Amino acid sequence: MENAVKALEIASGVFLGLLILGALVLGYNRVSELRRTQYEVEQDQQSADFNKSYEAYNTKSVYGSEIFSLANKVVDYNKAYPAEEGYEELILAVTFTKDYGAYFQKNMEYTATSITAQYETIAKKIRKDGSNEIKSSKTNVTKKVQEWSKVSSSTLNSSFVKPSNEYKAITDYKQLTNVQNDIVRTTFKCIGYDYDTNGKITKMSFVEN
Repeated sequence: MENAVKALEIASGVFLGLLILGALVLGYNRVSELRRTQYEVEQDQQSADFNKSYEAYNTKSVYGSEIFSLANKVVDYNKAYPAEEGYEELILAVTFTKDYGAYFQKNMEYTATSITAQYETIAKKIRKDGSNEIKSSKTNVTKKVQEWSKVSSSTLNSSFVKPSNEYKAITDYKQLTNVQNDIVRTTFKCIGYDYDTNGKITKMSFVEN
């Protein structure tokens, strides 16, 4: 009888232990599931917040000036969150359908980095030519361009071919400003966005209209 009581006490203890263990496992699973759900919600919210400022460009008519702003934004993001530290690179792919001198070639795909570099090259040359004093006349190129903006090409060629350095600086300046204006005024259309498994944008593609 005494042995039976002890056996029952042992069985009861084992059963109680199993109940406690089961409750702990169930509680742990529920806590883990809750944390996983919270993490997924946070990830979704972070992705939504991140995407918001980029999805504004997902239209059929985006001006070149907006593309350059987007390119700068992408470059800044990739610098702040470098791939070397484990972050996924944000990619911008832009294809031009027209040639813009030696700066942007037809049917070539440009990245955010190459777009900003090429545009800065144009801007630097414009600033250089625009501030350069013509040695022969000491007249600012920008002022000369304004004065002669309505002069025909034939007149310009015949009347101002000398001194050649003055004529070249003016024509180069006009060419660069025309290229810059054409690029910022042209329009592009979005042809697709890529997302990662968390719904975060990883790539944006555009083509010139």
